[in-house]
Amino acid sequence: MRWFKIATLFISFLILISISFYMNINTLMLYGNKTKSIKHMYMQYFGNYEIEIDVDRLYSQIGLEPILDKDIFEYSLTGYTNLIKNNLIKKKSLLTIIDYTKPSTEKRLYVIDLYDKKLLFNSLVAHGKNTGVKYPRYFSNEVGSLQSSLGFFITLGTYFGQNGYSLKLRGVDDDFNDKAEDRYIVMHGADYVSEGFIKEHGRIGRSWGCPAVPNEITSSLINIIKEGSPVFIYHNDTKYLNSSKYLNTKTASITNRKRHSLL
Repeated sequence: MRWFKIATLFISFLILISISFYMNINTLMLYGNKTKSIKHMYMQYFGNYEIEIDVDRLYSQIGLEPILDKDIFEYSLTGYTNLIKNNLIKKKSLLTIIDYTKPSTEKRLYVIDLYDKKLLFNSLVAHGKNTGVKYPRYFSNEVGSLQSSLGFFITLGTYFGQNGYSLKLRGVDDDFNDKAEDRYIVMHGADYVSEGFIKEHGRIGRSWGCPAVPNEITSSLINIIKEGSPVFIYHNDTKYLNSSKYLNTKTASITNRKRHSLL
């Protein structure tokens, strides 16, 4: 009788776990493969949690090849996995990338839905006044620098300020952007971020360090990425690339080879 009760309790436990897996089946479907999603859930529940992403496959599925360098995408995914492991991301389906190796006349902001493998936004975005004119060259974490900061940010809440509807950003890269809140670095709309401004001035306008976006997409973009999604601001700055703990490939399971094991 005792063994029967133990067996009944064990079976009930397995049923509850199975229901939980079923309800969360899409939690980490970066492969479009339910078997792998289930394995992810087992690892998440039982503490042996790793994420492995096939960069080549995901890059191709989203259709990023013509518009975003694959190395930058790989950097962003390395940080994405490390941020998840540090429990810093609430919205795990989203990833925003800003590529400051490009001039301000090019669309260098990308909002990606990793689960549905879709590019949601590809837009112009401003850099800081003292970061450069057309090309970003200088970056800072200091209050009053009027320069952009590099690294990984987490989106916070929204507010209405002097630049209208705005999104707060928390910098999580120590010494590179962790003063973002003290500097009031936020995402907001600006009329100087437009094709019309480019035609008149040969570049878009510059902010005081904020990644300002076109007014016409401000609300829709902010509403999608707000409250817990990652933002990666990139430049080929050697000091940053060699120093950021979130770009540590030893703690992230990233592969550009056709390997399918999750561990």
